[in-house]
Amino acid sequence: MTVVNGGFPAGKSDERVLQRQGRAALCDTLEAVGGDAPTMCEGWRAIDLASHMVVRERDPWTAPVIICGRLNGIIQRMTANERAAGFEKVVRRLKGGPPWLFRSTPLAVRLNTVEDWIHHEDVRRANGQDPRPSSPSLDDVLWRGVGAAGKVAGLRLDDVGLDAVATDGRRLTVKRGAQVVEVVGDPGEVLLFVTGRIAVAQVELRGPGEAVDAVRRAELRL
Repeated sequence: MTVVNGGFPAGKSDERVLQRQGRAALCDTLEAVGGDAPTMCEGWRAIDLASHMVVRERDPWTAPVIICGRLNGIIQRMTANERAAGFEKVVRRLKGGPPWLFRSTPLAVRLNTVEDWIHHEDVRRANGQDPRPSSPSLDDVLWRGVGAAGKVAGLRLDDVGLDAVATDGRRLTVKRGAQVVEVVGDPGEVLLFVTGRIAVAQVELRGPGEAVDAVRRAELRL
């Protein structure tokens, strides 16, 4: 296997470029809209979202805690402390990128790319901006994110099955069920849907009416 600088397999170094570009674009948007701008994360302004991201990537133990919802009081205090530094400093820390632990492996880079993209859309869509153009390499990363996030989302669907279907023909089963709903769209839009951004995700739902209604009502947010 050919290895390039940083110990990444050949071909994977492009994902680091995607991550850096995505982080820079996110920070540009944050600076453009300002700290008080709304986001798709209920109750969070732009400064809250940025503070959350800094805490998540600079304190590695917080990531599983945030996902499982335990010890939220501690996370909230850490986020409040970060927020108190002020919007400019928080964005500057975010712009500096993740510490070594969160950029040292292809998996860490991929996770950051996906989270940055989702949260960038949280800001953009809440402020009336349309979807951004994508690329085949970014779509590949986002589609992998659909698989990972979809497994968690599927736990909230009871008896309804869910298939993710990309507009380029790719398909994966998020959850099996007696009645199956297809979520059809570009990889990024499907990713937004399975992570709970149902109101802004530009997707088509196909399947039995009752099952489609159940998916629309489901709390899919991670």
